[in-house]
Amino acid sequence: MECCMDKGRIKLITEIARLYYEEGKTQEEIGDMLGISRISVLRLLNKAREEGIVSIKVVDLLSTNKELEKELEREFGLEKAIVVYSDHLPKPLILRELGRWGSLLLQETVQAGDILGIGWGTTMFECARNLNSSEKKNVIAVPLGGGNGQVDPNFQVNEITRKIANKFKAKWYPLDIPIFVENKNTKYALFNEPKVRKVIDLWDRLSIAVVGIGNIASLWEERSSLIALSQEAAEILKEELVLYGSVGNIALNYFDINGNLSPISIRENIVTISLEQLKQAKRVIALSGGEDKKEAILGALRWGYITHLVTDESVAKYLLEISSKLETGMSLTYK
Repeated sequence: MECCMDKGRIKLITEIARLYYEEGKTQEEIGDMLGISRISVLRLLNKAREEGIVSIKVVDLLSTNKELEKELEREFGLEKAIVVYSDHLPKPLILRELGRWGSLLLQETVQAGDILGIGWGTTMFECARNLNSSEKKNVIAVPLGGGNGQVDPNFQVNEITRKIANKFKAKWYPLDIPIFVENKNTKYALFNEPKVRKVIDLWDRLSIAVVGIGNIASLWEERSSLIALSQEAAEILKEELVLYGSVGNIALNYFDINGNLSPISIRENIVTISLEQLKQAKRVIALSGGEDKKEAILGALRWGYITHLVTDESVAKYLLEISSKLETGMSLTYK
C-alpha cells in the first residue's frame, strides 16, 4: 500500500475511516472538520476499503452457533445452551445480544404459576429491556438481593425485577433493604419485617432463577459492586477472594474455578440468596459472556446447578477446550 500512497495520505484516510466507522460522524461532519467536500470524504472512505484499512464483516445476529450449543449441553449436562456469535464484535454489542437471547429464552421458559428470582447486572438489564410483553397467569417475581446500595439505578435489582414482572403482567415484591449491612444482627432483624420476610420465604420456592455471573477482576474497578460495602469490608473481601482463589460470583456468592464456595467472613453481612437456596430452584438460567468472564462461567458451571446458559462463542470454545483437558487428568487452579 505504501508504494502507491505516501504516509500522509494513508494517515488522512485512516483518520477519516476512524471518524466515520468508530465515532459515527457523518460524511458532512467529517468534511467540515477537515475542510474537504463530502464527495472527497466518500471517495476516501471507498479507498479505505479498497486498501484494506477498513474491513467490514456482516454478522447474522438472528442466529446462534448450534454446534457449540449441542456440545455445551452434552459436556455440562445443560438443559439448554445458547451461544451467540462474538467474533470481532465489541463487548457492549455482545452483552446486548446475550440479554436479547436471554429474554427469548425466559419468554419460552416461564409458565403460569412460576415464581421467578431475578438477579442483576448488565446482561440482566438487557434481558429486561428486550423482553416482549406476554401475560403469564399467577406468576410472581422477586429480587435475589437487597435493592439499596447498588451502583447504577438502571441496574438495581428491584428495577430489573419490576420491568420483567411488568412484561409478564406478573405480581412482584421489592426488597427495599441494603444489600450489605455492617452488623449481621441487623440483617436478621430486617428479615423479620413482614414485607421482607415475604420475599425471603419465596427464595426457597423458586421455579426459575435468572442470574448474571460476575467476575473478580471487576471488583477492583472504581464503580464495582463493592460500592455498597464499607471500605474496611471491601478490603477484607478482596484479600479473602485472593486467598481462596475465587474467580466469580452469583448474587455475591463467591466461588473458585472448581465451583467450590469461597468461605468469606462477611457472607452473613450480605443480603442475597445463598447458593444453597439457589440449588432448590427448578431451573437456573445464567446469562454471561466476554473473555473477562470465562473463568467465572467455568466455575459457575462446575458448581453444578446451572441448567440453562446463554454465552458467546469465545467463552463456549474455552469451556469445551478446558473440559477436554480435564478428561485427560489436568487439574484446575487459578491465580
